[in-house]
Amino acid sequence: MIQGKILILNSANSYWGAEVSLMTFIENIPAHSYSLYIRNEPGDFEHLLKSKNIAFSKISLELSPYKIKFYSCLFTLKKIIRSEKQTVVYCNNDDLSTLVATLKIISFFRIKTFIHIRNIPREFDYIKKLMFFHNKVISNSRYTLNSLVKGLVCKPTNISIIHNAHGLDNSSFKKQEKTNLGKYLLTVGRLQPNKAQLEVITILHQKKLFNKIDYYLVGGRKDEDSNYKNKILNYIKNNQLIKKVHLQCFTSGIEKYYFNAVATIIPSYIETFGRAAIESGFWSTPVIARDIGSLCEIIEHNHSGLIWDGTPNQLT
Repeated sequence: MIQGKILILNSANSYWGAEVSLMTFIENIPAHSYSLYIRNEPGDFEHLLKSKNIAFSKISLELSPYKIKFYSCLFTLKKIIRSEKQTVVYCNNDDLSTLVATLKIISFFRIKTFIHIRNIPREFDYIKKLMFFHNKVISNSRYTLNSLVKGLVCKPTNISIIHNAHGLDNSSFKKQEKTNLGKYLLTVGRLQPNKAQLEVITILHQKKLFNKIDYYLVGGRKDEDSNYKNKILNYIKNNQLIKKVHLQCFTSGIEKYYFNAVATIIPSYIETFGRAAIESGFWSTPVIARDIGSLCEIIEHNHSGLIWDGTPNQLT
């Protein structure tokens, strides 16, 4: 789809789903065909890039056009494009849409822009307004695409669906061994209310299933101090579940958690793709997913997983 020397922008230095997909992308194109720039902040992503000997630079990215630094960032990018003779800009995150669309305008449309959208836009989101400026909008699922075009009189023709990559291969599958983690259920994802991890903990506790099994939550950050995380910790403490519910930081070595789990539960109320379902399937671990659009796009009930209607009794 993308031809020409590419400037790849990642608006974070964290290691989450977008970065997993980006790693799959850049490991499958020649190193001389692109330059990678990530946000100038501390993070796990740069450590992974260094471990794989992938060249990158860090840049101060300002995403809001209401701030002066937005315009200095704009001209820094224009200078990079001129000096490195790039003809294409690929945005790995949808929050870069405003910045890169403006870059295209001040470059008199001489560059091609591609943007990967993984989040559902709000009704008057800049992403929705500016996606017509880009040469190609890459949506991570049919569900996200439908959300993008909903309510638009003129439907854009520049949107394609490329599902998020899981970034795993068969060689890593063979390396996994049984661990001493015991018998457990697994949920992978950030600790957020819409991920609904606390709902699962509550159901498992009320239905006395913790007598039989543990629950691992992989996806928190070391520096995270959110109200939702504190609610989870308080519930665990107040109900004597410290030895039954385990919170782990997001890790690039997540394979062992999938490989040894009894099942992966995806209780989210909102998912634009559901990469955890693909990863769990890769490790031959059953998936229990809430009945929402994007997950039903991936999972066929009783065939490639189980669709959960959200009730405590069915989960039990």
